[in-house]
Amino acid sequence: MTGCLEALQVVERWCLDEGLRVNPEKADLVTFTRKRKLGPLPEITLAGKVIPYKSSSKYLGVTIDSKLNWNEHIANRTTKATSAIWARRRAFGFRPVITYGAIVWWPGTRTDKARKQLDKVQRLACLGITSAMRTAPSRAIEVLTGLPPLHLVIEHEAMRSAYRLTGLGHWIGEEQTTGHATIWNKATENCPVLLMLQDSVEPTICPSPKLGIQIPSRDDWDNTNNTICQNGIIWFTDGSKIGDKAGAGVYGKTTRTKLSFALGSYASVFQAEIYAILACGMEILKTAPKRRTIQICTDSQAALMAIESSKVKSRLVLDCKKILNDLASCNRVILTWVPGHSGVPGNEEADRLARLGSIGYPIGPEPILGRGIVNKMNKTYLDQVSQATLQDWAETQNTEKNYLD
Repeated sequence: MTGCLEALQVVERWCLDEGLRVNPEKADLVTFTRKRKLGPLPEITLAGKVIPYKSSSKYLGVTIDSKLNWNEHIANRTTKATSAIWARRRAFGFRPVITYGAIVWWPGTRTDKARKQLDKVQRLACLGITSAMRTAPSRAIEVLTGLPPLHLVIEHEAMRSAYRLTGLGHWIGEEQTTGHATIWNKATENCPVLLMLQDSVEPTICPSPKLGIQIPSRDDWDNTNNTICQNGIIWFTDGSKIGDKAGAGVYGKTTRTKLSFALGSYASVFQAEIYAILACGMEILKTAPKRRTIQICTDSQAALMAIESSKVKSRLVLDCKKILNDLASCNRVILTWVPGHSGVPGNEEADRLARLGSIGYPIGPEPILGRGIVNKMNKTYLDQVSQATLQDWAETQNTEKNYLD
């Protein structure tokens, strides 16, 4: 420390002689040592001000720490690099900007001029992603990155909008063969299932059922006496999906009722959970109970939140709330969350019944519940787009084919 004090005194004298000033507030004092504990350190001043001791300091962009293990510098560099990656990712997120309002203006992409403009934008993105040479063919780097041409992506977004509007009853002109109605015709040609049942409805305000919703902790379920109504009718419901097939299960603990439903390949797990509660309510209504306490246990908090919400966007949730309202008109109904796969006997049995339904075959045409059709359309259409892009690229000049090889 004596050498440090002498060095600072030399700096001060030199600055005074040369008419310069040193800003002590921008000075840091770092002790380089591998000792875990240091004794009392002397107070060091510069220009009459005390210089604070710090564990690290930055010099020419490099963070130097007192242990010289560079952990802080590495952490700073990785944080900055991560921010740069996310900033670049946001910069390359150009598709939402391009496809905004596609349902209105997608016919404009049919001209060669428009497609050249769109290809120019996508080419810039592909070059940024692949760092390919500027002379690389556009179709080649699109295939390498798995990005279909933008005019096809815009058509796809227009199809999604048309499907959504159709489900809400706001799409008109399905019978037309010109204008914007052609995008709906093209969508149904690629994915005929779009013409089938849909689960989405226009947002509807529906009062929450007059029932109690309980979400006990996992610790409470260790003692079922704290969560299960002792004098009530107890039911367990569950939804499952194995591969691309969904199923629902209902188990009546009090009545020993066991129900299993096959919901096909278009239902989501959320739909299966809601349908299980709906089917449970319908089964209970068959016995016309009155002035009873009915407890329905499910391991889906998402289903409970959807039932509790007053704003409904799903036809299935709407039907479920109506059944629960009918059941709650003459009974005390409680919906209770149960932790899944935690050894609760009733829930394990409902889960077994749901998995049994997911490996079965539904009765009647699909989709049974609708909903997951949009995702199905995405996969079907994008697969076709990718194949079309690859075929289009393969039929171009041999130089492009050689580039991919």
